[in-house]
Amino acid sequence: MAEAMTESEQILQRIGELEKLLLTGHPQLGMELARIHKNVAESPELLHILSDEQIALIVKSQSRIAQIDILQDKISKSGSKPKKTVTLDDI
Repeated sequence: MAEAMTESEQILQRIGELEKLLLTGHPQLGMELARIHKNVAESPELLHILSDEQIALIVKSQSRIAQIDILQDKISKSGSKPKKTVTLDDI
């Protein structure tokens, strides 16, 4: 007889399922994300077993559901102009 899965095994399995749903654009993505959110809300210690990549997957899934883009600053190493400082006289 198979043993019941622990909470940490369940969250890892759900993360794997979430990745598949995100890659395929499956409509159940939101439901799986809600299940993960519920598990983490009930047992916050589960966050400690997740890698940075797994947490990034959750954030990426949430941004897909919310239809938002998370922008990162792009810093140009060459050719960047120093920003002008604004003084009281400028205003």
